[in-house]
Amino acid sequence: MKEKNKWISFIFIIIGNLLVAASVSFFILPNDILTGGVAGVVVALNPLIHMDSVLMINIITYALFILGAILLGKGFTDIRMTRFFNSIGLFNKIKILIQMTINKVLSEVTITDDEVKKFYDENKAQFVEPATARAKHI
Repeated sequence: MKEKNKWISFIFIIIGNLLVAASVSFFILPNDILTGGVAGVVVALNPLIHMDSVLMINIITYALFILGAILLGKGFTDIRMTRFFNSIGLFNKIKILIQMTINKVLSEVTITDDEVKKFYDENKAQFVEPATARAKHI
């Protein structure tokens, strides 16, 4: 019975995290809604620091984990934190391999200024952005 309750709790935690992630991705960040937590900090900093929101969320989250480990000591960095940081390492290795592959492919491609100008002249419509205005209030 106790094992069943663990699994039910685990499933509810996963569903809750998915709902929070969806609300941040689909409502908070696209509409620049200022909320609490890391997403709210990112929305507040976005006009000052023009960076991808997901990247900024990851940087702040990792910084808070590191700060927690420094300030709270070993009690904070138990086996779950070790597993988390190990998974980050694997993720970063995959990102590095992908970037190295892209760099390798791009290093073999040469594009002249004339080719760029020709492409631009033939595809001007892709580079035109309509005028937009966005009004917000509190």
